[in-house]
Order: sequence, then C-alpha cells, then structure tokens
Amino acid sequence: MRETFEETGCTVKLKSLLPIIHDVKNEILVIHFLSEILEENEIIKKDEIMEKKWMTIQEIRNMERENLRFPDRIFDILDAIENKEGYALETIKDINM
Repeated sequence: MRETFEETGCTVKLKSLLPIIHDVKNEILVIHFLSEILEENEIIKKDEIMEKKWMTIQEIRNMERENLRFPDRIFDILDAIENKEGYALETIKDINM
C-alpha cells in the first residue's frame, strides 16, 4: 500500500492476494494484490512514473504485447482476476507465523 501511494499518489485498500508468480528466469517471487482505490491524488514520484491510467481488462488485453512490460505476467494476473483466483489476505499473516 505504501509503495502504491509513494509512486502513484493513490491510497488503496487491499482486497485479496492474487496467485504468486515465481519468475525462475529472473530468480524473483512476484506478489500482486487486488486492491480498491480509496483516494486518488497527483503522481508523487514523477521521475519514476510517467503517467497513471485506469484501463479495463479488455483494453489491456487488446494492447500490443510489445507495448507491455512483462506481458506474460500481466496476462497471468488478468486471468487470475477474471477467474476469481484470489486468496484471503490472512494467507500472508499465516505465512509469517
């Protein structure tokens, strides 16, 4: 939530944990959340973020793959959202115990 606010100026409420993606090639674990926007402000880190834009899932799917950063990952996330594959946020709390 803090990172979202720092980079976009948006205050969000986490709704669910999306499936975790293990990026073997880059040796990273990627964790995404489905969130609800509570408040939207100006972009704070203008040197890092060129713009923020709200798009539908279909608008993203219609984009040319070469215009997307990590297109495979993006489409995996969209699939998870459409298939309602989220997990309760408590899942993370359980992992930390």
